[in-house]
Amino acid sequence: MDVENIKMNISWRKEILKNTLLLHIGTPKTGTTALQKFLAENSEELKKQGWDVPDMLKEWQIQYGERAYKSTQRNGMLLRWSIKKNWSEEKKEKLLQMLLKHLQSSNVILSDEVIWEDDPSTTTAEVIRSIKNRYDNIKIVCYLRRQDLYIESYWNQCIKTKMEIRDIDQMLLEDTSIRYKEKLDEIAEIVGRENIIVRVYEREQFEGSREDITSDFCKVLGIKDTWEGIVLPGMVNERIDAELIEMKWLFNQEYKKHLDEPCYVVTRNAMEYAANHKFSKVGYISNECRKELIKKYSDDNYYIATNYMGRKDGVLFKEKVVDIPEYKMNFTDREKEIIKIFANVVADLRSYIKELKNEDIEQI
Repeated sequence: MDVENIKMNISWRKEILKNTLLLHIGTPKTGTTALQKFLAENSEELKKQGWDVPDMLKEWQIQYGERAYKSTQRNGMLLRWSIKKNWSEEKKEKLLQMLLKHLQSSNVILSDEVIWEDDPSTTTAEVIRSIKNRYDNIKIVCYLRRQDLYIESYWNQCIKTKMEIRDIDQMLLEDTSIRYKEKLDEIAEIVGRENIIVRVYEREQFEGSREDITSDFCKVLGIKDTWEGIVLPGMVNERIDAELIEMKWLFNQEYKKHLDEPCYVVTRNAMEYAANHKFSKVGYISNECRKELIKKYSDDNYYIATNYMGRKDGVLFKEKVVDIPEYKMNFTDREKEIIKIFANVVADLRSYIKELKNEDIEQI
């Protein structure tokens, strides 16, 4: 790591003193699932070192009898949900008081990469402003991944879990999450640039003994990155094979004609298959497009490196750009028809199950 960046790291670590809310907002596809698992499973040790990782969803359910989400270690997700779901002011206040209770005695870590994503109902700025209006001592932590690698991984994830139906070219045109400079400056207007900690999601730029996001994040916290009994997350939320992505993309397009909701059973089976098979690495954009994308964001990246990380050389990403074989959609018309039939059957079954559940509720 360069000397200027080390100096900058030391300065903001000294600023993190007591009763600080450290809000980790992603970006998506930068090891967030592994980091959240690490924080949750080592919460007792982290608390000894001055950092509370509260299970906000569990607390909310216990105190108010409302189950907010099936299962997640994104302990900051209620901040976004309170806006997305248009909670009443009274309900938002209850959530804030729950958070403030933890902040009275400790520094607090909340993490949710979805805060980085904008959608018609919620923006990153809205979520952060809602907290900043009531609590001033906030640090925002954000990991950035080179734009070409980010969009490929993010598109893969959205197809896998969010029923994405756009192709990657359309996502590049429409999605705001790739516009790092624009979003960071929006956040800076709310909390101040000095309260934003930007990190780079590249192995050679990670600090710490393991050269991964968990040890790097410990360095962000200013604590040791290993201890007796440490629990490491292992491999989580891996990408799935390109042909499975093509299958799921075709499935999504037909399924969403009937139901506009996730279909986890298909995703789960695809991920279980992927976990037991090795796949060759392919890209979803051409190498020419990759280079154009890097060039397009070069000025933004220089700005971030100099203004948010204090790097005099203006270099944000250091990973070498290499050619990656581009995957071409290759399912036959017959295979596409079979996937359509499968999607229709799954959608019909899910609709039928929902009807049965509603009937049961009415009979109770």
